[in-house]
Amino acid sequence: MNMGFIKESGKGIKRWGAFFSALVVSVWVLTSPVQAGETTRKWKINNHITKMQAIPIPGAPGRVIGFYERQGKAVFEDGETASQVLRCTFDMVQGAGPFQGYGLLTYGDGSTTLMKIHGIMNPPEEGKLPTGKGTGKYMGGTGGYEGIQGNMSFTVQILTPVTEGSKGEALVELTATYTLPEK
Repeated sequence: MNMGFIKESGKGIKRWGAFFSALVVSVWVLTSPVQAGETTRKWKINNHITKMQAIPIPGAPGRVIGFYERQGKAVFEDGETASQVLRCTFDMVQGAGPFQGYGLLTYGDGSTTLMKIHGIMNPPEEGKLPTGKGTGKYMGGTGGYEGIQGNMSFTVQILTPVTEGSKGEALVELTATYTLPEK
């Protein structure tokens, strides 16, 4: 009699084991960092300063706070282009320090994406211009990007300094991962 009971229990254990295995696999698939419908895109932006105000901090040599606007053109790996407007505040010492703000991309069909970004400009190495890096999050979109959600990371390379004759050109390289709602 006990042998029959053990055999029955073995079948029950196998059934529960199969159930829990299926449950674990389902949870893993549903919570995987790469969800169905997720898109990853890379692009570069060449932009320049269009407005800037830097206010020196008394008693703190080299420290300034302020804001700037950059405008430029985004070129995606697939050839799509968009115009960019970026508005940020900053708190820097000798050109290095944190910045934060909002970027708007406007695509050829009129669709837009709005991103909130933050980053840091690194102190320039001897004889070189500053570099920086940061992250961002989509705040919304219109047209084909309505309902966009996702994040991005980026690097910044200043190509020319801000001077009387230069607009402080920069190259920004971005990678974003996002989802769009099903339509």
